[in-house]
Amino acid sequence: MSPFMTRGLFTLVLGFATVAVVTEGDVPRLQLETADFPQLFAELTRRSDVVRRACRTELVRRRHESLRKIREGIGLQPLAVQRELVMVLEEFLIQQDPELARDAEDQLLKLRESPSLELAMVVSQLLSQYEQTRHIRALTSLEELGASLQVIELSASAETPNIDFLVIDEDWKGGNDGIAQASRLVRPTILHIAAESGISRESIRQAVAKNPAIRVRHPDHGCLGVGGQRKAGTFEINFVVPNSPAARAGLREHDRIRRVQGVSTDDCNDISEQISAFPPGSVVTLDVMRGRAWLGVNVVLGSDFAIGTCRCAESE
Repeated sequence: MSPFMTRGLFTLVLGFATVAVVTEGDVPRLQLETADFPQLFAELTRRSDVVRRACRTELVRRRHESLRKIREGIGLQPLAVQRELVMVLEEFLIQQDPELARDAEDQLLKLRESPSLELAMVVSQLLSQYEQTRHIRALTSLEELGASLQVIELSASAETPNIDFLVIDEDWKGGNDGIAQASRLVRPTILHIAAESGISRESIRQAVAKNPAIRVRHPDHGCLGVGGQRKAGTFEINFVVPNSPAARAGLREHDRIRRVQGVSTDDCNDISEQISAFPPGSVVTLDVMRGRAWLGVNVVLGSDFAIGTCRCAESE
């Protein structure tokens, strides 16, 4: 019979040390802190909830050592053990130790791609459950490296959510490696990156490629000051930012933009990239459908760099 097939779990406090002991009746069978990792992993298949919980607790206590062993061997374990180890990783994910939490998150992201649909679903649900915790931790890491967190207030309407954006300028201490932390951001976030940050365009490109939730703005990116959605091969404006270039040019809600400088556009990503290709102060022509009429609207692009909300370019 396995030494873990027990009736109870007791914790002995010896001086300043807390020792978990699994017992059968009144007879101590094993001190968990002396068990090796293969033994702990093997016992995670037992039917006894007490045994599995005791093993998970011991794995959590060993922290970084456990995480290393899990990373090395979880793929070789049966599905039942993998599920138990995911519970250990969940405990690490919410730890105050940032390095431990980040490493646990990395392992969970890998497990989300597991060929086992059951395991992949469990991990996906867990990551979604802690989405806010993960996002705040990523923001905090970037702030510690010198980024400045701001909030874009697009509208007073409750239906228009605010958007986080980070200004990364000469105060940035993270270099090219630090910007990789942006790949951990979970919710839509805009990074305003100045040349003085010292971050290479290639490092920025890699960070964006890993995380579709982030967008990057540079000082030489123009802005229009509208939000909207795709509609019938056009970009339909849902709101116009007050005092923006779009507002000054007379664009309205429900106007539909078909072309920017003669190039077709039909969604938010298209128009954002097209407008960003022109520096602030540039004059661009928009082909706009208002009702049943087509209009040609000239707009002097503005800048949103480091302020978030698109404002008209300063006159020279």
